[in-house]
Amino acid sequence: MTVGRHKAKVICKNKRDGKQRASQSILQVCHLSDLFFCATLWRILTNKEIYASVRKPAIIETIRLSRLHWFGHVQRMEENRIPKRVLYMNLGTTRLRGRPRIDGKMG
Repeated sequence: MTVGRHKAKVICKNKRDGKQRASQSILQVCHLSDLFFCATLWRILTNKEIYASVRKPAIIETIRLSRLHWFGHVQRMEENRIPKRVLYMNLGTTRLRGRPRIDGKMG
């Protein structure tokens, strides 16, 4: 039996038993990094395993870096620019939590 670049030879009574034994021997040979190449060895990979195999930063890290990049861009802007004014805006009040109150003015 051949799976990807792995081969296995087994002696058995019937075809079904042979396939099962060959699969088991290939499974013993395959390592975690080879699971992408073994067609019959499917399993659910975690995000950490995928990112480690691709060797790219996680999406959270990418978002954090892009926010830092944007913050540095806004820091270098002139004081009268709208993005910089919005970044440092102080609203002074907080909104009440929950459903808006119904008073006599509203129908």
